[in-house]
Amino acid sequence: MFSLGSQQTVELGLSTCYDPIASEKYFGQRPWLVWTRLVEVVSSGVGFVAWSGLTAVSHSWAERGKALRNLFTSLGPTFVKLGQTLATRPDLVGEDVSEELTKLQTSSPPFDDETAKRVLEAELGMAIDEVFSHLDGRPVAAASLGQVYFGVIAEDGTQVAVKVQRPNLLESITLDIYILRFLLSVVRSAAGINTDLRLLVDEVAEGLCGELDYRREAAQAREFSAAHRHLGFVTTPEVVHRLTTKRVLTTKWVHGFSPTELLRVANSNSTSADDLQAAAMAKRAVLNLVDMGIECSLCQLLDTGVMHADPHPGNIMLSAGDGSLVYLDFGLLAYVPPKTSEAMMSLLVHLVLRDWRSFATDLDAMDLLKPTTDREALAYDLGEEFSNTMSASRASFDF
Repeated sequence: MFSLGSQQTVELGLSTCYDPIASEKYFGQRPWLVWTRLVEVVSSGVGFVAWSGLTAVSHSWAERGKALRNLFTSLGPTFVKLGQTLATRPDLVGEDVSEELTKLQTSSPPFDDETAKRVLEAELGMAIDEVFSHLDGRPVAAASLGQVYFGVIAEDGTQVAVKVQRPNLLESITLDIYILRFLLSVVRSAAGINTDLRLLVDEVAEGLCGELDYRREAAQAREFSAAHRHLGFVTTPEVVHRLTTKRVLTTKWVHGFSPTELLRVANSNSTSADDLQAAAMAKRAVLNLVDMGIECSLCQLLDTGVMHADPHPGNIMLSAGDGSLVYLDFGLLAYVPPKTSEAMMSLLVHLVLRDWRSFATDLDAMDLLKPTTDREALAYDLGEEFSNTMSASRASFDF
């Protein structure tokens, strides 16, 4: 993948955040960059569509999902993020494809370790052996925006996780966003759509570019931790501020188990006594993790309004020490307005009371209904649908 370089970054006005005006001006004067990337994206996409169409019978949806995952990976961070988003929508892409795309959430190809070390030294302003008594030669995890190394601070022996950002991310992401804005403007004109679809892309771009400043992520980790400290069972890795910069995030190391790891042990087919005991313990741990996750999620929605916006299995752990629920990666936070939280609590009450007219009013208060929606008709349909669903549920347990 090409790189614009530092001088071009300055010209783009991208030192702090995404700027669509600066991006339009820069890439509008350099069409060869746009066309080079556009050809790469379109040719890869056409190749996948052709392969998928020709192999519709001979290959399963899981195999096509794997091919799509490989396509997103080859196209870089912007498309990996797109794949991660689609992984949460099995209703759109199907269960098999969603399962394959979920792997993008926990595993991405790492970039060169020597490059990572150069970024680390440049950001900290010191040689690695001056800062760390030990730093693993290979990353323990790699994601779309960066990769994580295990290290030990030379000064005090603290075990830490050191996240190093991939090089040239801001430049490559901005170019991809520019291309998406261009394509959506073409679609808008061709389809006669009044809504400026580019605004949706700009919103995604701002969030994505915001993730590239690890100082902001450190601040958001503190905010999330403070908002949910009263729960007692929610923790976040402590940030080591003196070793955290825009492109390097250092936190204290957390020993724990991921949901994926626990489920693998819980679903083991081994019949040995030790493995059966381990499976039973893992099942209890999974149930405990689910209970804590539900309580914390409801607290985020209905109480604090401060939400972890990317709580996939790769960003959640069960602490091996105190059994607490550990949240990782605070590149994105979402905020729930008090009005929306109140409407959600009201909605739950009206669901239990089966008051469908008030239920529809709550949906309206959450801005989920169009102005043209007939509230009375919706209330009637909700009553019919829930009645049928409850009747079917009762019937399934009628022995």
